[in-house]
Amino acid sequence: MNERSFTLNSTMTLGVLLTLCIQTGGGLVWVGATNARLQTIETQLSHSIHANERLAVLEGQMSMIRDSLNRIEKQVTSNAIEAERRP
Repeated sequence: MNERSFTLNSTMTLGVLLTLCIQTGGGLVWVGATNARLQTIETQLSHSIHANERLAVLEGQMSMIRDSLNRIEKQVTSNAIEAERRP
């Protein structure tokens, strides 16, 4: 019976070492680019949140303005009807 045991050779060729270095460098570049993209998105999101808050305030103000205009229109219409009734 021929028994073979698994053994590791401790020698590493230059090609394997170079390949590992290139892959590690590529991974680090990829992580750096991903971090930069994430920071850009976070910055845009923080600006967007402030814009949304301002938009909500403006919508509230527009609602109040619309209510005021409706009251003014009713008053003008009421005054016009009273003016037509008077001789």
